[in-house]
Amino acid sequence: MKRSLVVGIVVTLLALAPAAIVFWLSRVDSHHQAMLNKYECDRDVCEADFDGDGLLGTLTVDSVAPLSEYDSWWVVVDSGKELLRLPRRHIDNTLRTHAALYAQSGVTRIIIYDHLNKNEPVSAVYAYQGNSMVKVAPSEKDTEILKAMASLDDSGSFGTWVLFRVFWKPALLCYYLLLVVIGWIVLKKRPRAVMQS
Repeated sequence: MKRSLVVGIVVTLLALAPAAIVFWLSRVDSHHQAMLNKYECDRDVCEADFDGDGLLGTLTVDSVAPLSEYDSWWVVVDSGKELLRLPRRHIDNTLRTHAALYAQSGVTRIIIYDHLNKNEPVSAVYAYQGNSMVKVAPSEKDTEILKAMASLDDSGSFGTWVLFRVFWKPALLCYYLLLVVIGWIVLKKRPRAVMQS
C-alpha cells in the first residue's frame, strides 16, 4: 500500500511538474513583456515629469557621439534645464542601452540597462534631487524593470528566453511521449513478472 502511494506520487510529479514549470516560465516571460510595453522608452523622444513640477519634460536621444564605444546620449530635459546626460549605444534592437521611465511619488525615475561592456555593466536608476538627477538605490519595481530589460538584450537573458519560446512546446510534447512509452513498457512487463512468480 505504501509503495503504491509513493509510486502514485512520483508518477503525478513526473506528469505535472514539467507543465507547471513551463506555465510559470510563460508567466514570467509575459510579465517581462508587459513591463517593457509599459515602461521602456524605445523611441527617440519620451515625455515624463522628471522634476515633479507637474509639467512634462523629455528624454531624448542626442546623436552626437560622446565616446568611441558609444554612438549617442540619453538626455533628460525638464523645465528648460538639462538634468541628466548618459552615454548610449545602439548596435541593434537586442544589443543596446535600454532606458525605462517609472513614476514614483509624482516624480519619474529613469532606469538604465547596458551590459555591453561586461567589465562595467550598468544597471542604474536616476531620480531628481535638488537641481539634477542623481543615481539612487533601485526599488523593487526598478529591479523588476531591469530584469525585464535584461530579458530583451543579448548581453542579458534574451538568448535563454528565445530558446524557451521556440522549444517549450516540442520539448514538452517529447517529454510526455517519452513518459507514455515508459509507462506502456512498465505496464507491459508487469503481467509477465506476475506469471513467472
